[in-house]
Amino acid sequence: MKKIDWTVIFLILALSIGTNLRAQAPMDLNTALMNPQGVDSLDLSNSMLKKLPKDIAKLSNLKYLNLSFNELSELPSGISKLKQLETLILAGNQCKKMPKYITHLKKLKQLDLSKNKLKDFPEDLSKNDALEVLNLSENKITKIPKDKVNKLKIRVLQLDDNKLEDFPEALTEISSLQELSLNRNKIKSLPETITALSSLQKISLDKNSFTSLPLLPEASNIEVISLGFNTINQLNDRQPNKQLKQLDVRGNPLAFTEIESFRKQYPQVIILTKLKNIELQLQEEFSTLETALKNPEQVYRLNLQGISDIPSEIYSFQNLQSLILEGNEITNLPSEIGTLKNLEILKLARNQITKLPSEIGLLKNLRILDLSENELQTLPPEIGNLSGLEFLDLRKNSLDHLPPEIGLLKNVEIINLSSNKITEIPGEIGQLKKLLTLYLSNNKIKSLPPSIGKLRNMTELDISKNSELTHLPAELSQMESLIRLSAGQNNMPELPSGIGNMTNLADINLSGNYLKKIPNNFSKLEYLMILDLSSNQLTAFPEEITQIPTLNKLSINNNQIKILPESIQNLIFVEELSLYGNQIEKLPPEIGNMESLSNLNLLGNQLQNIPSEIAKCLNLRTLNLKKNPIKDGEKTKIKSFLQEAEVLF
Repeated sequence: MKKIDWTVIFLILALSIGTNLRAQAPMDLNTALMNPQGVDSLDLSNSMLKKLPKDIAKLSNLKYLNLSFNELSELPSGISKLKQLETLILAGNQCKKMPKYITHLKKLKQLDLSKNKLKDFPEDLSKNDALEVLNLSENKITKIPKDKVNKLKIRVLQLDDNKLEDFPEALTEISSLQELSLNRNKIKSLPETITALSSLQKISLDKNSFTSLPLLPEASNIEVISLGFNTINQLNDRQPNKQLKQLDVRGNPLAFTEIESFRKQYPQVIILTKLKNIELQLQEEFSTLETALKNPEQVYRLNLQGISDIPSEIYSFQNLQSLILEGNEITNLPSEIGTLKNLEILKLARNQITKLPSEIGLLKNLRILDLSENELQTLPPEIGNLSGLEFLDLRKNSLDHLPPEIGLLKNVEIINLSSNKITEIPGEIGQLKKLLTLYLSNNKIKSLPPSIGKLRNMTELDISKNSELTHLPAELSQMESLIRLSAGQNNMPELPSGIGNMTNLADINLSGNYLKKIPNNFSKLEYLMILDLSSNQLTAFPEEITQIPTLNKLSINNNQIKILPESIQNLIFVEELSLYGNQIEKLPPEIGNMESLSNLNLLGNQLQNIPSEIAKCLNLRTLNLKKNPIKDGEKTKIKSFLQEAEVLF
């Protein structure tokens, strides 16, 4: 029998939770042709097509057609019969010019010809009266004649990654244009005629050849301009147009004083200097102050080792977005840390910091804060000002409480508070609507607040190793997205009756408690795959478990179970069954129906024999029978009908 890949199944279940499944576009033409009038979307991307079949013309109601990443150089005449087509994606093909029949598509709103081999701007596009969005990025276009664009009515035009050395003045003929992207060309300046683009609100010119801020005519209506990664080194010799609201100059060699001066002079303009995440990862990570100080405005990432104090020079790196000072001997975090306004990543793990300054709350752009393995005893209330924080790691400190302001971290997704001295969790924790993972293990928590039930998006909760925790709140059952619950090594004699309503649970650890039974509705956990009930006070095998069809790994070690029910045969997908340290005297013959069983651990029970029906478990690889009163003759017999398995006595 083929083994089931439970990892894949688990991922599928996890991804499908909370998702409303909807019909997808057919991925092949034959399927679409079974009901040609009923198909309005067709995805033939990555299909190795060199020619598009003529039968495409039969899909007369098609509105969306994705032909990206094939080997097409032209389209059949039948494409012109797709009178309802609104979106055509031809990215990543071999077109040297625009396929001619596209001009017949009168309802076409969006056309993507990016990543082809176009050397010229497409002709006759003005015949597509409905066209609004045109993507010609990643081609080889060097110039744009006026006669090809003067009747276009498009709103969005993308010309990134072409061969343009000057701003194409022909584009000023497109009066309807609202957004224009010309990233990664070789443009040096903007013409005064850009005012003719009266509708233009956003222009992107990243990675071109600008050395200074382009002079925008006062009459220009441009509100947003992006000039990232040019070589602009000054701003104050240019006055922005009155409509300008946002200026992106990230990645330019601009001194902080230059930027601040411009901000004060034109407070109505938001200046962006932060790199995007992927851009940040591509930047050099400086590891010495000496090197970084040679060009402070270009320091975005800094990682220092072997220090006991944070050098004051760090605060001159005003573009700094990632600061890593892990594994040092730092005892004090200076208040000046609050001046690093662009900081997104701050990692101070494995130091000796005892206190955070209130100025930590000034880091409004901080996404990741790692203070694990320090000596923090309290958190300042200003921690709640970190509204952009997504990841907070405070494990292995000496915190005994949390400020209520923790509930203001509206974007936080992961919080790790393991291995502290926390006695209670503030009710404000229920305000963290985006929280996905909460680690609270190895603390001194006595109870969880009822408000924890409001964390409807949480997928993982670890409340294990809190020896004074005697119960879980009934409101826990409201956490409808929870997939993994770790509540082992606590002091709980029972579970909330509503736990069976948490139907998305896939992994539960309740080991090391004082459970004598589990709720009747436990059988409703239809996605449960991993269950650990070891080291409790169970005297009978919980039959509710045998009604869970998806169970794959079951551990009920170190209890007081004497008998296994016949219904154990229902667990046909269980691969690992561990029952060591019980008082089991006999196995039911029905155990042979557990066809997926691979590992069976019965160490330290009272078995004298094993039913021969276990030989029907064809996937059995390991059977542990150590510390059972089985006689030698019986051992020989067991080995004879389990020749393919490793049997341990």
